[in-house]
Amino acid sequence: MTTLRYPSDAFPAPSSVLLDVPNDWLPIAGTSALIAVGAPPPEGSYRPNVIVTWSRTAPGFDIDQALNDLVERYRTVERDPEVIGTGEASVDGRSARLCEASFVHELAGTLVQSNLLLAVEYANYADLLVSCGTCAANQIEDSFASVRAAVRSLRLA
Repeated sequence: MTTLRYPSDAFPAPSSVLLDVPNDWLPIAGTSALIAVGAPPPEGSYRPNVIVTWSRTAPGFDIDQALNDLVERYRTVERDPEVIGTGEASVDGRSARLCEASFVHELAGTLVQSNLLLAVEYANYADLLVSCGTCAANQIEDSFASVRAAVRSLRLA
């Protein structure tokens, strides 16, 4: 019998990340994300938030395919989706992709999301990091700039 260890060279931990958020934002417990943080819970309305997730992939991962997959998910899974725009960015000298979209959530109404997708290549694998920020459509003027700035502040630690 062999004992395996996590993290280790064979099973490395996810990439370490940093994220800049407004001073009054608080951690959101109970998610499997690397980082989940949100504005102070507002009375009777949606809580603007940013969540950073990761997945392990094979080396040579295609960041453009990840963007296409995200756009397709909006178009096929969400209700009344609108992909507002996509683009390119750079994070720590690495190529990243941006996507902003809106859709209707059954309980929360119309939500607007800003996404940053980043592939971090290592010798034997790649990590796909996704920073996704969300606010309600009626919070765009007050919250979306902060959400977008936090999403786009993602970088490696």
